[in-house]
Amino acid sequence: MQVNFAYHVCSRLVVVFWALICVGAFASDDQCCCRPNPHQHNARRKNSLYHLTTIGSSTHRVYRNLTSKTVKGCTSSCLQDDSCRSFIYCKDEELCQLNSAVKLENGTRPTALQSPSRQCVYFEDKTPARKDVPSQVAGSFRHVSIGEAGVWGVDYGGRLFYRARCGCSWTQTTHGMVQLDVGKNVLWGVNSGDRVHYRKVSNGNPDAIWTYVGGLSSKHISVSQKGHVWCVHTLKIIYHRRGASVDDVVGSAWVVIAGRLEQISIGSGGVWGVDQSNEVVYRNGTYGDPDSDPDGSAWEPVPSEIPIKYVSSGDVIYAIDTNDAIYYRVGTSAESPTGTVWKQISGSLKQIEHMSNTFWGVDAKNNVYTNNPHPCKDNN
Repeated sequence: MQVNFAYHVCSRLVVVFWALICVGAFASDDQCCCRPNPHQHNARRKNSLYHLTTIGSSTHRVYRNLTSKTVKGCTSSCLQDDSCRSFIYCKDEELCQLNSAVKLENGTRPTALQSPSRQCVYFEDKTPARKDVPSQVAGSFRHVSIGEAGVWGVDYGGRLFYRARCGCSWTQTTHGMVQLDVGKNVLWGVNSGDRVHYRKVSNGNPDAIWTYVGGLSSKHISVSQKGHVWCVHTLKIIYHRRGASVDDVVGSAWVVIAGRLEQISIGSGGVWGVDQSNEVVYRNGTYGDPDSDPDGSAWEPVPSEIPIKYVSSGDVIYAIDTNDAIYYRVGTSAESPTGTVWKQISGSLKQIEHMSNTFWGVDAKNNVYTNNPHPCKDNN
C-alpha cells in the first residue's frame, strides 16, 4: 500500500513540478518558446520546486493546518502563503501542514510531524536560492529591474527598455529615468533631475505615461510586488510611501523614517538598506512584506566583514560588494529575518534586482546578466 501511495504521490508531484517550473522563467534571445501555462499559481515564490524527502525528527515548526484532498492542493496553499517554506501532506487525514522552515545547511531538518502516520509525506523547497553563474544576455544598461510587470532596463541615454518575463528581446518604450524598480502592476523611477515618477503597467502591456510624484528629491527608489514603496532622498533621508499598494499604486503621502541610507530595497524579505559605510541594515518588523505595510520599528545591523554597496530584498537576499562580487544571504526566515552569513556566487555585477530566485543585473561595462536566461518548458 505504501509503495502504491508513494507512486501516486510522485506522479502527482511531476504534474506539480511542471505546473511551477515555467512560472517566472525567462526566454533567451536565441530561444523563444515560452507559452502560457494554465496551471500557473498566482504566488510569491514563482520558481519554487518541491521534492519528496524523508521526514526528520527535529523541531516542530508546523504553523498552519489545512484540509486538502490532493498533494497538488497542498502545494498551492504553501506557494500562496508568504511564511511557508515546506509542507507535509497526509493522504488518510487529507491534512496539509504548512511549515515555516526547511532543511538547514548543516543537514538538520527543522520541520516534522508530531505524530506522522504512514501515509504522510514531506516536501520542501528544492531551490530556495539560485546559485547559478549569471549569463550575459543582449542589452547595455546602467540599471535593470524585474517584477511581475516584466524586466525593465534604462541605458545611459535615459532610454527605457522592456522585456516580458518570458520574453525574447528588448523593446524601447520611453525616455526619462536613470533608476527604476518594477512591481506587480507599476514602475517607480527617478529621473536625471532626482524627481520621482510612477507608471502603471502590466507584464505584456508596458505602454503607459509617467506621472510625477512631488514632495521630495530621490536618488534611489524601490517597490515590492505588493506595491509598497520606500526610497532614499538625495540627502540620504529615508522615506516610506504611505498607502501605496497594487490597488492604489501612488498612495497618499511620504513619511520620514529615522536613519540615513545610500540605497534601499523592499521585497518579501522585508526592507533592507546600505549605509554610507557600506554596511547592511534590515528594518525590524517588515519581513514578509506584510499587507499592512508597516514602517517597522528600528534598523538592525546585519553583521558582515564584507563591504556591501547594493542589496536586493525578496525570497532571497542578494547583495553586491564594493568589488562587484555577488552574494546571497543564508538562513533568512520569519524567525531569523537577517539570516546567518553571506555566501558568494560566481560572477561580477555592479547592480542586482530579483524576483523569487531569478536575478538580473548589470556589470561594470553595463552588460546585462541573469542567472536564468533560458525559456521555460511547458509540459502541458
